[in-house]
Amino acid sequence: MDTDNVHPDATPPTDWRKLAHKVLKPLASLQLTVVLFALSMVLVFFGTVAMMSAGLWTVVDQYFRSAIVWIPFDLIRKFGTVFFDLPKDGSPWPFAFPFPGGWTLGAAMLANLVAAHLVRFKLTWKRSGVILLHAGVILLMIGELVTGLYAVESTMSLKIGEKSNFLDVTREFEIAIVDPSDKDHDTTTVVPMRFFQKPGTVQHESLPFDLEVVAYWPNTSSEEFLTRPEGEFVFGIPQGRWYRFAEKAEGAGVDTESRSDAPSVIVRALDKQTGKDLGKHFLSLWFYPNFERNKRFLAFAERTVTVGGKTYWLMLRHKRVFRDYTIELQKFEHGKYPGTEIARDFASTVIVRDQAGGDGREVRIWMNNPLRLGDDSLYQHQFFPGDTGTVLQVVENRGRLIPYISCILVTLGMLVHFGFRLSGFLNKPKAVAA
Repeated sequence: MDTDNVHPDATPPTDWRKLAHKVLKPLASLQLTVVLFALSMVLVFFGTVAMMSAGLWTVVDQYFRSAIVWIPFDLIRKFGTVFFDLPKDGSPWPFAFPFPGGWTLGAAMLANLVAAHLVRFKLTWKRSGVILLHAGVILLMIGELVTGLYAVESTMSLKIGEKSNFLDVTREFEIAIVDPSDKDHDTTTVVPMRFFQKPGTVQHESLPFDLEVVAYWPNTSSEEFLTRPEGEFVFGIPQGRWYRFAEKAEGAGVDTESRSDAPSVIVRALDKQTGKDLGKHFLSLWFYPNFERNKRFLAFAERTVTVGGKTYWLMLRHKRVFRDYTIELQKFEHGKYPGTEIARDFASTVIVRDQAGGDGREVRIWMNNPLRLGDDSLYQHQFFPGDTGTVLQVVENRGRLIPYISCILVTLGMLVHFGFRLSGFLNKPKAVAA
């Protein structure tokens, strides 16, 4: 061995495993685990209280699918009105405080669990059950992340004999400006919801006119009248009834009878060249035929704007996404228990065609028996008045199999772990009496 070039004071190279252990040890501490669980319980508590005045999905997005949330102090007052007899008509408490959101706490828990395995647990057969169990938990957390980022819920509404290749995204909306002048097809330009949720002017070269957003209502109430009532936002339908619309608070997540919110937007059309006022328009999801509280029953007249010799239709609708398949409704069945009006089952018989067209294939969709098309799962959801059509709920979830795999791993891990424990107990030497 050549030792001529070795300095007598040289130190041996740092062991990377010891360095990693030193770095990971604080992250793997049980104290951190307890703190994270406590913070999670606090977040769930305030998220639940927040549903007293906010919608379920609003709370999910703000509290559990976010990095940080500002929690109003007023939630403490609201909790007190239920359990400690504080006056319900008291003044709201001001200010809010920051708190780690669900994604932050979830990421910290995941890091804590992985670090604990790297620092404390050894890879042995006897520990394989615990490792499988924790792997299932980790996979479940990853599955929630995938679902939160990529899962989309939509609906497809069809009358008997109709076919469609687009979905209405449940929680996203858009303003559609339709040019119906071509006899073969309509030309549609859409404004995404992020542009009209607050006052301002929407300008784009593809729009035939500018849109000034006057007001946005997250939810809208409707009142039905037999004769035209007083009020600003009053509209009639051909059946001879009138409806008056007004702004309404978002449906509370704890309301057992809550129904889908119906947003509305008040806009003013402006000439792109001169800025001339082309009229103020009230656009509401109530007017959209596919809205689940309309279901082709409320036939309101189109909102129109005329500019440059062309007449355009304006509507507020669910965001549309198009698919490479077409669904045609052949038949809808609504079974009832004999002698009652109680629903027994619902079923839709549809023809499924791909982009190439052709004869397609016939499929029956009924309760808890969805149709799978790629990442889409089509469920029987609702139906039109008089059983004239169906509403299919379409769930796109790339991670839909992750929870099943996670549950299998957790179950297998528990069986293996308790199997080793049971084996050790049965093979334990028994004391022999003297």
